[in-house]
Amino acid sequence: MSVIYFSDAELKRIYDKLNWLAVDRVDFSPQLEEPALRRWLVRLGLSNRLAYRVTYHDGGAELTLAIPDLEVAAEGELALKQLIEQLELLDYNCITNGGQCFADQQDLALLNRLVDSLRCRYVRELEWELNREKHK
Repeated sequence: MSVIYFSDAELKRIYDKLNWLAVDRVDFSPQLEEPALRRWLVRLGLSNRLAYRVTYHDGGAELTLAIPDLEVAAEGELALKQLIEQLELLDYNCITNGGQCFADQQDLALLNRLVDSLRCRYVRELEWELNREKHK
């Protein structure tokens, strides 16, 4: 499989949605404060970019990386299902085609806990919507 490069705008969309869920809503677990969330997502973004560069590096030129800029304008808001899909995709794309993973195990563990929490939240929202529709 190929490694997909996450742009600054894509990372910013993920950050904005996670920031809204994790910082502004007390029922979101695990709790992350804004600076920690920003640093965590930048590290995952760097891991993704390193995996991308190593996978597609031609060997002749110098290997360069750009630090993700979470100050760019985000292009639209992510729905909860899209956020889950993007986080799963980011997890997968921190690994090279050769199987090298550049993300820290603690960062990946947090990513997995967040995805699990978001899945539970998504199921609760779907159940709530089903019950609401049933009682109309």
